[in-house]
Amino acid sequence: MDISDKTEFTYTAILKDIIRNVYNQSSIITEKSLLNKYQVSRSPVREALLMLCNEEILQSVPRVGYRIKPISIKGIKDAIALRLIIEQAAMEIYFPKLTDKNIDKLEELYKKGEEIEKEQDAFIHWNLNKEFHLTLTAMSGNSYYTKTLEKIMKQCFRGASQYYGESWENNLHREDMRWHRKLIDALKNKDSVEANKILCNDINDYLCSFNTF
Repeated sequence: MDISDKTEFTYTAILKDIIRNVYNQSSIITEKSLLNKYQVSRSPVREALLMLCNEEILQSVPRVGYRIKPISIKGIKDAIALRLIIEQAAMEIYFPKLTDKNIDKLEELYKKGEEIEKEQDAFIHWNLNKEFHLTLTAMSGNSYYTKTLEKIMKQCFRGASQYYGESWENNLHREDMRWHRKLIDALKNKDSVEANKILCNDINDYLCSFNTF
């Protein structure tokens, strides 16, 4: 692997471990521990850590290392509210120009979801849900929507990991699948009102999961 591939590998590996709760709020992550764990050189480790700090997933602790940056319930809810605005705006753009190819891609992602339903891995479920919603938003052709949504979804799922630990993943995956199936069907039927309603219900379901805190 070249340096950029090693950086991406290290970045993804750290993010996976954060979402899987390998690291918690009290964990101190050091460059040395990552060098040993992922068997890469110092440069990609530093680049990956910088990327995660820039995304406000990690924060640097001078002369100590790095730790997961806490996210408040209000911060999560604010992020979900922005997510809803972006995804609804994207739908207004892509709905009139949906193609069979677009629907086929969503069906393919739904099928993947069925295949991994029994997987006990938060990252796998999160990554597929992220891919489904990014695919929808990317159909709008607005790259700013897509990039912003990806950042928001990282924060939201990190929040779920922080507050729920391992207990949230399976139930939320089943709910995601239910809404994804309904949304695909509404898009197939060219029912924009129903599609928008389902999208809102999908995102608001996730929002409601934080109302107990």
